[in-house]
Amino acid sequence: SLNELLSTNYVPAEFGDFLLVCFNHILALLDMIVADEATGELDADYIDRAIQFTLNFFTNHLRRVEGEVREGEGFNMSRMLTALFQVTYGRKTACAAELIRGAERWDFFVEYVIAHREESAGLAGRYQAGLLMVMEGAVTRLLHAHNPDMLQELLDEEGAECGGGLGDDRLEESLGGGDEDEDDGEASALPSERSQFSRCSLDLLSNLAVLFP
Repeated sequence: SLNELLSTNYVPAEFGDFLLVCFNHILALLDMIVADEATGELDADYIDRAIQFTLNFFTNHLRRVEGEVREGEGFNMSRMLTALFQVTYGRKTACAAELIRGAERWDFFVEYVIAHREESAGLAGRYQAGLLMVMEGAVTRLLHAHNPDMLQELLDEEGAECGGGLGDDRLEESLGGGDEDEDDGEASALPSERSQFSRCSLDLLSNLAVLFP
């Protein structure tokens, strides 16, 4: 599948032309996903796979495309970042899993800018406006006042997984106040979606603060 192909880092030198074709189709695909929010015609599984396809491209081939294809030859990084923002922080219906993946890929891009800002003069400044918008989007998603439905859903799911408790009973269990078998211990050691969402968002904000203190 295309997702498997784009997940490969080891590609032939002439792969640049194919990546440019992918880039242009990805932009059209992301525009379609954003437009679908009003109509709801696209299947949720299709949207998930399309976003995963985009993130694989973004993570594995960003440096290759940016290095091999000059602006004006069909590649526009600002356009890509805008489209990626629209499907991560710009969609009201984005679920926690999509936001987690999005935050991880934005964090990858921020680390890329941090690592190359000295050798490429003006790199951070070039993307400053877009990355500040990402920072605002990440903060908004973490605040209950702006994102109550998804945050409450994550709290409810975490409470159900832990036997319905979210208060003193959870604290008592964590301090060894109750008996639990080995299987329960292994299950509780797995990170909840809520904790993953918080961790990824805070990691992203931490790296953004390095660029824009």
